[in-house]
Amino acid sequence: MPSACIPARQAGKHAVTQKCQDIVIEALGASGDGMALLPEGRLYVPLTVPGDRVRVAVRGNGPGGVCLGQALELLESGTQRQVPGCPHHAAIGKDGCGGCSLQQVRQEAYRAFKLGVLETAVSRAGLSPVTWAAPSWTGEGQRRRACFAVQRSGSSVCLGFNQAGSHTICNMETCLVLDQRIVSALPGLRAALAEILKPGETADLQVAVLGNALDVLLVRARPLSAFDVSAFAGPAEMLGIARLSWRRNERAPVEPLLVRQVPEIRMGGFVVRPPAGGFLQVSAASEQALVAAVLEGMANCQKVADLYAGIGTFALPLVAEGKRVLAVDADPEAMAALEDAGRRNVLGERLRILRRNLMQHPMLAKELAGMEGVVLDPPRAGAAAQMDEVVKAGISRVMMVSCNPATFARDAAVLAAAGYRMEKIWPVDQFLYSPHMELAALFAL
Repeated sequence: MPSACIPARQAGKHAVTQKCQDIVIEALGASGDGMALLPEGRLYVPLTVPGDRVRVAVRGNGPGGVCLGQALELLESGTQRQVPGCPHHAAIGKDGCGGCSLQQVRQEAYRAFKLGVLETAVSRAGLSPVTWAAPSWTGEGQRRRACFAVQRSGSSVCLGFNQAGSHTICNMETCLVLDQRIVSALPGLRAALAEILKPGETADLQVAVLGNALDVLLVRARPLSAFDVSAFAGPAEMLGIARLSWRRNERAPVEPLLVRQVPEIRMGGFVVRPPAGGFLQVSAASEQALVAAVLEGMANCQKVADLYAGIGTFALPLVAEGKRVLAVDADPEAMAALEDAGRRNVLGERLRILRRNLMQHPMLAKELAGMEGVVLDPPRAGAAAQMDEVVKAGISRVMMVSCNPATFARDAAVLAAAGYRMEKIWPVDQFLYSPHMELAALFAL
């Protein structure tokens, strides 16, 4: 029943509220928002769960007849609802951190939703895996890297994740998802930033747990002065910061400014020195699950091409298993770190490295000749440019790792059309309390 309501807040590009309705949420959509069917189309409402009866401000139609709504009041809770464990989590009628969107969903329903997103993507692509591996569920406190938004306001510093659909920072005091070593460092980092930021100045702060130390990268327009670096020197020792680096923006080169020790991690038993701000799987546990899947899929292959190899997440464990690996990636810093690891661990011809932008210049079939297996771990956009060449090469076993079920399904359909059979799929929930799902899948001729 429509009811009177005041205009809701502006959200992104959507217009202010046109009308209000009391509705019952029927399911979760692919992005984790609650969904209800209206005569004019599907209505998606963030922070709701199936069974909720809510008063909703309908913002108007989006693309394809999709309606977008804001929950104004929870009239009755669905049986799948729970109280979020984090005090910063957003709720109906309350702004909050945008880092998580699904803490209000009970675990059983949450896991069914995450698997359902993956199953739907696979089904729509016409794929039918022979085997589904048991899902790997990441627990709380395991996320080992984060990028925080930072702004100085007066004498204090606001540090945290942005609110959903907003540039407003949720000033973070705690977090269920992050490694406790990052959470414990927040007060000290906030105090150091208060010393070096001007009033109103903004920055991004990337923090990663590497081994037993923290790697910190500050992204801001102004370079760090000698005073700025000295302001971090004391906290660096106290907080366990191994390295402090700076870059002007996301495209600029990184400059290490304070290095107490070179951060190191192990991959396949080999020591790797990741570049500051470089890509790592979100948690060590999810990385181990993905590596185990790749090793199982490539078990009978002696020569393997690892495309989008990064710092060697899969390449180095494959080498440790006795494979000969060609590792290809466009990132110069990642390739330098992997080359350094190969040299210091004396890997010789067991690891060949090629820097190449596979989006623009995919490996050709003739360049993949002789490979018995290939591993593809592309960014969210997928590996569309590379798939045809993999098919032409006739490589017998193809392992795909993806953080985007939609682009995975698109790329996997190319393999299926060429006669590849989907042998096994490994679901990995490394993005806790978000709608995103990681997976690995093995295809064979």
